[in-house]
Amino acid sequence: RIGIETIHWFGLDLPEVIGLRKQLIKDPSQYRLIAKSIFDFSWMDEIASNSGGKFHFSAQGLLPYLPAMEVKRLVLALYDRFPCCELVFDCMSPFMLWLHNMHPAMRSQHITLHWAIKNNREMETWQEGIQLTGHWDYWEDDEPRIQEFKWMKLIPGGKDGNKILRYKLGG
Repeated sequence: RIGIETIHWFGLDLPEVIGLRKQLIKDPSQYRLIAKSIFDFSWMDEIASNSGGKFHFSAQGLLPYLPAMEVKRLVLALYDRFPCCELVFDCMSPFMLWLHNMHPAMRSQHITLHWAIKNNREMETWQEGIQLTGHWDYWEDDEPRIQEFKWMKLIPGGKDGNKILRYKLGG
């Protein structure tokens, strides 16, 4: 994905999504697709046995769709299986989660977001050794697609509404 031969990427998704990806994306040697549910933790063994060293996990557009207890179960499984790994994910505040769930498009498709994070350091309380190491606010980004929504940071609960957090898990 980034042209560095020593880095191995794994794409994890449900089998039907991986099937579509395989039709659209060339599968280079350092990028492997794994067709499993995120809750079938056997993928962790597959990754651990096919790579060595440091691990960086990125959960893009995933965690808000999961129930809070499942997010915690996943994070603690990563903590146990990959000592000293890094996890980066996008998340939203409870207010923004509520606002998303009230949006007509979400309601008409019967899509519900479940997990939000009120305090950036919330996950540090889940297990000793989990540490917040970085955070980015969507509204501070110069990305043109975000510009039209910057007004949302002015409403109560909107400033910390959408963000990306980076945690170190263990070690």
